[in-house]
Amino acid sequence: MNLQDINDVNDTKNQNICAICLNSIGKEPCCLPCEHTFHAHCITSLRSYQGLSQVCPLCRTDLPPGPKEAYMRAQFLLAKLNFQLSSNIPETQVKIDEIFSLTQGSAEEGFVMAQHALGVMLFDNEAGRNQDIVKAREWLVRAASQGYAPSQVWLGGIFRNGDGVDKNEREAFKWYRKAAKQGNGNAQFSLGAMLEIGR
Repeated sequence: MNLQDINDVNDTKNQNICAICLNSIGKEPCCLPCEHTFHAHCITSLRSYQGLSQVCPLCRTDLPPGPKEAYMRAQFLLAKLNFQLSSNIPETQVKIDEIFSLTQGSAEEGFVMAQHALGVMLFDNEAGRNQDIVKAREWLVRAASQGYAPSQVWLGGIFRNGDGVDKNEREAFKWYRKAAKQGNGNAQFSLGAMLEIGR
């Protein structure tokens, strides 16, 4: 690497070069709060190295939480909220909007468990949001299409019961079967029930 290459890397705020792999970013940019831009997969790889500082490689600014960390934070807040509600403690200590926002951000970054949780939140009118069955189904399909069995079971139930869609036994059977093949007990039970009554 010569001096010009180093200068190019140091000036990536307004350029289309990933300072981690030094290749053109193209269609997969990930702009950090410090305005340095990298490939999204390079940042994901960077996060995966344990013991490596979770900071921007150029300016050392802390990385924002990744999708898994954001989801785990949302789950912690949700558990705290459930405890407070069951203990009659005022819920003002926990921001419901933060739970939804963390889960949504994590889902949008592709974390499958967050996609499922967001779908359930929207379906069940959780986290103070209006029920939105269409969006809920979209998030559940995203997760289920990646092989996430709990979402496949939910979709099976949605199509079997006709929740926001026309009842579709064939579609319900398809999703239950996918989850059952992974050993999901709820799916196996539902699939058995459908087979027993000849559907």
